[in-house]
Amino acid sequence: GLLTMFGAAGWAALIGLVALYLLAGSGGSWLAGGVLGLPRADRIAFLFAGSQKSVAIGAPLAALLFPAEVAGFVIAPLLLYHLLQLVIAAPLAAVLADH
Repeated sequence: GLLTMFGAAGWAALIGLVALYLLAGSGGSWLAGGVLGLPRADRIAFLFAGSQKSVAIGAPLAALLFPAEVAGFVIAPLLLYHLLQLVIAAPLAAVLADH
């Protein structure tokens, strides 16, 4: 029932906010690596380690902490973040590997 929890405008807003959050995490990681003076290879590793999150812990915790009818609503942003990071990470890794 997760797809029926939001209307089209709600999903668009949620996807936009999650994308901004991923952009902030990735950009912040890249900038922090530069401020720390890391070499390029370490900055790339820092970029992926800083923004990559897993659903493996968040989803089971939400199921334990929240009633079933609320848990889907709570983990929707986490699931979208995970999907977006996978979609963006592969092309980003290819671009960074070429330079």
